[in-house]
This record gives sequence, C-alpha cells and structure tokens, in this order.
Amino acid sequence: MNSPWKGKAKATNQDYDDLRPTITYRQLLSNNLGVRDPLSVVALCDSDAFYAACERVRLGLDQSAPIVVQQWESLIAVSYPAREFGISRMDKIKDAKKKCPNLLAVHVATYKEGEKEPGYWEGVDTRTHKVCLAFFNALDTIRAFLVAYLKVSLDLYRRESNKIITMFKDALSTGEVGEMGANLIYSNVD
Repeated sequence: MNSPWKGKAKATNQDYDDLRPTITYRQLLSNNLGVRDPLSVVALCDSDAFYAACERVRLGLDQSAPIVVQQWESLIAVSYPAREFGISRMDKIKDAKKKCPNLLAVHVATYKEGEKEPGYWEGVDTRTHKVCLAFFNALDTIRAFLVAYLKVSLDLYRRESNKIITMFKDALSTGEVGEMGANLIYSNVD
C-alpha cells in the first residue's frame, strides 16, 4: 500500500492503486510471469468442513447425516447438517450431542500404544493413545524430562487433499501449481 493507515483513518482510492496496476503489452506477450506480475493469479481453494466430508465419504454416509470430527474433546470439523442444529467448532462433544441426539461423532485416527499404524478405535483416551519417549537426561544433570505427546493421524485428510491438488494440476497443466508458495495454494483447514 502506498500509505499506511493510522488509527481510524479511512482508506482512499490511492490506497488501492496497487490493486489496479497498468498492464503493458510486454506483460501480455510474456511467457514468464513473475510473482509481482499483475497477470499472475493466486487462487485459494478452501474446502469448508473438509474433514467431515472426508469422514462422510470414508464411512459411506448420506450427505444429510449430521457428523462432526473430533480430536480428543474438541470438535475440529462440523458438517453442514450438524450446523443446522446450532453446533459449532466451539462446542464440546457432550454439548453437541445434547443439541443433536443422532449426531455422529468420529474421532480422528490415532496411534494407540503398542500399534504401529493409526486407526479408528473405540473409547479413544489420551492415556492409551499416545507415544511416550524415554527419559532424556541432558549432560548427565539431575534434570530429566519425560517427553510424552498425544499423537493423531491426519493422513486420510492429506491423501484426499492431494487428490484435489492433482485435479488442479491436471486442469492447469500449463501453470505452476503447488501447496505453498506457488501460484495455487490449497487449504483444507476446516
């Protein structure tokens, strides 16, 4: 922007001049568009309720089924049918089930202790679905740290996201496509 806004100052047309650049014949005929070129396009494809849609497809559910995806006690995705009951990502799972008794809550895949691959388990619990690393003793000092972290798997969502990126790559065969920093940024954040 040409001039930074201060306080409650109103934006003027001059503040938006960089959004209306002059385009030259050289730019129109060029095959090498740079990042700052006024003809380059940045597109953002944001799949709303993406995790819920992935789980609906994985489970073969009807599109009208209210479904939420949870990670521990938090909701990370709420389908549109579930939203009709007033459920939001701010709700806790028990409150969401009060609003919609037939709500299907799917916990993201987790790594269960003793298992090498993530899975969808009954009774997911932070005490049994974690990976614990051994004690770490730095330079033989008295300080030892138990590093334990809760581990979930978002692999299903990454695979489905890659399918969408591949569709863009196929459709835009002459353009650059990438997940970050290229001409197309795809976001599947719910």
